[in-house]
Amino acid sequence: MQILNMTISLLDKHSTSTRLNKMKWYSLGLLVCIALTLGLDFIESQFQQSSFYLSESFLFSSFWWLFLPILHLQYFLLKNARSVLQSFLIIIGSVVVHQCTYPFLVWLISALFYPHTFNYWQTFQFGFNEYLMIDLMICTFLVMYFVKNISQSIPASNLQLDSEILIEENDTLQTIWITEGNKKIPVQVVDILYFSASSPYVHLHLPERKYLYNETLKALNEKLHNKHFF
Repeated sequence: MQILNMTISLLDKHSTSTRLNKMKWYSLGLLVCIALTLGLDFIESQFQQSSFYLSESFLFSSFWWLFLPILHLQYFLLKNARSVLQSFLIIIGSVVVHQCTYPFLVWLISALFYPHTFNYWQTFQFGFNEYLMIDLMICTFLVMYFVKNISQSIPASNLQLDSEILIEENDTLQTIWITEGNKKIPVQVVDILYFSASSPYVHLHLPERKYLYNETLKALNEKLHNKHFF
């Protein structure tokens, strides 16, 4: 959670040149995917002894074009995510947007520039069957890559400080054991309303009753966390 909360401040420190470099790699990756799609379509047509239409194959490779704006939008939204649930919803939302936009883009381009207009719902079913798992894997991978980069960007001093705070909280007194006759009664510190001194003892005031504890208020104060008492 602390990693997600530090995301905005850390990302603002990235230089423009680094972003441009990432943009080039994204674009190169998309071009490779488009080229592979065209190549696979051509090989499949040869095996099936059917005609290969470059224009149609290129049109349906628009599935890969859409990754660039969608992944950038997803990256932007992840910067403001505050929980695992929000990150999960961003992944699902990215996949849904991609699956719905892809057939619309095919329909629009074919209606404007092609002699035949491809039906939206037929293309939607095709994209759902062929590309749903690819969508999920790529959008999920971006989240993993995002969190990994943020983790590596956090200075070691910050991580050490967080660990010290964690250790400090774990070392504070959580339960006080009260002796009454032969019985040992556990009292949770968070349930105590307040303390009152009755030297050399301390009264522990709880909602339902109070206990007498065999220790001075000063000694007990050193073991308590300031988060609960002051």
